[in-house]
Amino acid sequence: MHSDSKLLAGILGGTLLSAAGFPPWADVLHTAILAAVGAAVSFLTAWLLQRLVRRRRQ
Repeated sequence: MHSDSKLLAGILGGTLLSAAGFPPWADVLHTAILAAVGAAVSFLTAWLLQRLVRRRRQ
């Protein structure tokens, strides 16, 4: 039973390590940066529009 857990750990570790090198990390980082910029622009646009609407109502 003990050798089975070592075998399973070896298989899972090897699978994870081989998959870690597969995705192009530059593309993942680029996507994450674009997502953060998009979220910030969306937030700022909504915030500015909300302020403009509040000023018009007053």
